[in-house]
Amino acid sequence: MLAARREGLKRYGVTGQEVDVALNNLQPWRGSDDNARAAVAYLNQWGKALKDQAAEEAQRATEAAMTAETILTPEQRGQLQAVVKASGALSSEERYALWGYMFNHPTPMATNNLSADQAADLLDTFSAMNPDERAQCLTEARTKFMVAAS
Repeated sequence: MLAARREGLKRYGVTGQEVDVALNNLQPWRGSDDNARAAVAYLNQWGKALKDQAAEEAQRATEAAMTAETILTPEQRGQLQAVVKASGALSSEERYALWGYMFNHPTPMATNNLSADQAADLLDTFSAMNPDERAQCLTEARTKFMVAAS
């Protein structure tokens, strides 16, 4: 039973030597069944604590990655505002339609829901367009999402 717990702890970076040190600090676990059960319980508790810690760290990493992905920088927001003005979009509905159209999304996309990567893609795309092409994109976005011109 202890061997299985030892192997389980290895998944979380605990070495066999660290397990031996922990077991040596307990009651002589080989001395009785009660001591052996206590040692197994200790290793189980240690493993659970490490598992919970790993899960929390993974959750924090996931949240951090999602936050980093979804944060639109103020600079990008300002650049996108300039792009939509140059395209002729005056209302938020038109902006949302334009972003949804550019990403071939089934619905309009709010500026706040754009990730930094999406904003960079839009800025790159629009920087390669002339004013007529930008206006044409807006016209097509209005048609796709049935948004009236402002």
